[in-house]
Amino acid sequence: MRLHYNFAHSSCESDNLDCDDQSLGGGIYFRHNIYQPYFYQIGFEYLGQYEAIYPALSNPSVGAKYKGNVFAIGVSAGRIFSLTENQNIVAQIGAMPWYIDVEGDELGSKVDNDNKGISPFASLAYQYNMSKSSYLELGYQYVYGVGSDSTGGADINQVFLGLGYRFGSSEPETVVQTVTETKYVTVTENSMTLNLGENNSTVLFGFDSSTLNPDMYSLLTPMENRLNDNPEALLTIESHTDSVGSDAYNQKLSQRRGDAL
Repeated sequence: MRLHYNFAHSSCESDNLDCDDQSLGGGIYFRHNIYQPYFYQIGFEYLGQYEAIYPALSNPSVGAKYKGNVFAIGVSAGRIFSLTENQNIVAQIGAMPWYIDVEGDELGSKVDNDNKGISPFASLAYQYNMSKSSYLELGYQYVYGVGSDSTGGADINQVFLGLGYRFGSSEPETVVQTVTETKYVTVTENSMTLNLGENNSTVLFGFDSSTLNPDMYSLLTPMENRLNDNPEALLTIESHTDSVGSDAYNQKLSQRRGDAL
């Protein structure tokens, strides 16, 4: 979900007596990964209420108050660009079917100028991962050509703040748990093998971290002694990450984790 501040550029016609082209709005969104780092998104948005006063049709010396509510459904495709372990840039482009409900209080009568259509839109946002399953987004969205001459057509500029939750990506409840971000790490030397991960009760690495848990050092001591006693021995290390983030970023994180061992 997210909240946004809207500015409806060019929505106020030149003959207005008073016009408010700014409004608050909000929306609910569903985002699904197609193939990392690409995704599609469907959103239900309230683009705000806008009010204006125009000369009355029957008596231009008197003002008539109009107000319009804008609703929309956004369908888009996007990509996530990884910056750091917990920071991303999110870019989207798509189409937005909209509906405008306009009501006017003319002298002695009510005017209803509803309208609907489809407009293109694009957005760019900064994303901060608060945890493995939740994130914040701060961004800008531009919707081109909402409305018409009868409802006050405008380009809508939005600045938004969003809160997201990744279903199926819950974090470990405590630091001692079998389910961790790193599925397993295998260290092998000749006939000696250590399997560290889901069969151990200690977390190897924290979320988005390449720092080895100090409690793991004692488990690695037998292998260290083995290598010291056999300088000619070969050592193979395998490290892994989960599926959150891009493949390129996770590859670098996996390399850092292997180096930490």
